[in-house]
Order: sequence, then structure tokens, then C-alpha cells
Amino acid sequence: MLRTLPLVVASLLAAPALGQVIEVSEPIIRSQGWSTMAGLTVGEARTVVTGQAAFPGISVGVLRGVHSRVDVGGRLSFNYGVEGNAADIAPELKLQAHVRASLYQGQRVNLGAEFAPGALVTFRPADEKTWGMTVPVALTLGIPVGSALHLHAAVECPLWFDFSSAHVRVPILAGGGAEYFLDRSLALTLNLRMGPTLQTWAGTGVFTFQSLLGVAWRL
Repeated sequence: MLRTLPLVVASLLAAPALGQVIEVSEPIIRSQGWSTMAGLTVGEARTVVTGQAAFPGISVGVLRGVHSRVDVGGRLSFNYGVEGNAADIAPELKLQAHVRASLYQGQRVNLGAEFAPGALVTFRPADEKTWGMTVPVALTLGIPVGSALHLHAAVECPLWFDFSSAHVRVPILAGGGAEYFLDRSLALTLNLRMGPTLQTWAGTGVFTFQSLLGVAWRL
């Protein structure tokens, strides 16, 4: 009995310390586990409604998680800056499909890709209309900062074709943004992009940018 007493005492003293080690080793919760901008998806069988406004216009969209790593949906935009061109101010209507894929999901970073092909029409003076097609692709690196904030950096090429003039424009944009989660289902969003748009027929470029505030609501 006397020989086993020290072992019993040592076990009792070690138990609290062991409990503390287990508690510290638990994973830290980062963001809310979903995103409409970074490298996470909205979640399988979940639906998110989005809205954005500022420059170049306003948009509403919907995303549906068809897989834990894939979202599909659509977006309708009404712009007053044609494809983000600050020097080309005219009403523009655009309807796009929207596909998002999560390529990598980690505790500290995540990586995603987006594809949003669609049709657009620009209304110019004297009833002149410009018909076109946009084929944007993007790569996004997400950085969850905490349970309420998710940052991201992105490179994007929203290539678009002007059928009326047979011109091709190649925007090369970079930027970032943030999602601030008010709760598990509602987030405020900020999306910033800027860079040149190469005009292939002229061999020149024009400055293009996007600056959009929005909201994302997961149903």
C-alpha cells in the first residue's frame, strides 16, 4: 500500500495538466465555414442570396451548394460603368451563370476558383446597343482571421467580347476584399479589383476597377 501511494498521488496531480493539454490542442474556429468570395463554398445543399452595389453598378445573385466543394448559381447586374471602365459610362445589363469551386481548404488559408460566363448589352445614345459576351475567370486566396472576419486576395480576368464591333477586351485585375459575419447566416461583403483592360484592336489599355459593398444571406 505504501509503495502504490506515490503513484496514486502523482496520477491525481497529472490529471488537471492533462486536461489542459487536451483543451489547448482543440482546433480554433475560423470564420463561419462558408464564403461567397474566398476559397470556401456556401455548403452542400445550402442556398445563399447576394447583393452588391457601388461601382460599376448593382447586382443580385444566388448560389446553391451542389457539393461540399462546388457552388452553382446565377447573377443579374445593372451597371453604369461598362465592365468597370471608368471612362465608358453607359447603362449596361448583364446576366451570368456562376460556378465556384473550392480547390484547397486549410485552417489558415483556402483557395478557390470561379467561372461566370454570360451575356451583356450596353445601351448607348441614339438607341445604339452593344451586344457582347463575358467569360470571367478568377483565382482567390482566402484568409480567415477569426470567427467573424474572412479576408481574401484575388486575380481575375473578366474577358469580354463586343459582337457589335468584333472587338475583344482583356481585363487583368487584382485586388481583395472581406466578409464580416454578423451571425452564422448573414455577412457584409467588400470587393475591390483594379487593373488595365487591354484593347486588342488598338494595342492600348484603359484603367478598370470595381468597388462593391454587399450582403450575403445564407438561407
